[in-house]
Amino acid sequence: MVGLYISGHPLNEFKFEMDHLTNAGIHQLSEPEKLQGREVRIGGIVSDVQHRTSKKGNPFGQFTIEDFNDNYTFYLFSKDYLQFKPMLEKGWFLYLTGNVQNRWNSEELEFKIQNIEHLSEIREKMTKGLEIKMRLEDVNAIVVDEVERIAEKFPGKSLLKMSLVGVYENRAINLEMLSRKFTIEPTNELIKELEGIDELRYRVLLQKN
Repeated sequence: MVGLYISGHPLNEFKFEMDHLTNAGIHQLSEPEKLQGREVRIGGIVSDVQHRTSKKGNPFGQFTIEDFNDNYTFYLFSKDYLQFKPMLEKGWFLYLTGNVQNRWNSEELEFKIQNIEHLSEIREKMTKGLEIKMRLEDVNAIVVDEVERIAEKFPGKSLLKMSLVGVYENRAINLEMLSRKFTIEPTNELIKELEGIDELRYRVLLQKN
């Protein structure tokens, strides 16, 4: 009735994916010229779907994707519609990849969908590991023990990397270390625990295409 989610946005469950695995917000699709020249990755929840038929009797689809800030309506025709029709379900969380190109027989630009996946399936596919960043002056036994505790609590297949930066004996230090002891599963719970440690920051390492 009020157009708001009273108990929190449904996409909160996929905050990791939205923060680290997308590279554009839905609001940016209204200015496609700014997205030219790169692969565009967006995510969101399907808020509306319509399966329709043109005046010539050809089926096509219309669906609306919503993220935390905006929404956008896409139209799929011909083979694109047939390919992605099974993914068009209201309430589903989707991950769209594509690029900006000229609309058919027009100089107008549009975002052309190349692939649609379930948002729930891309974290394992795209995440190579996590890099934990710390300043040398913040390193102490308590923080190290806490990082080890978290790594042990969330074992998995993703890499764990440590990066230390600072100055030691008047020399700039930039030390990168890949853990041989721990591999992790970058779950929402793990991320939440890392974010609770003030002395460190983290970065998601992505798989190379």
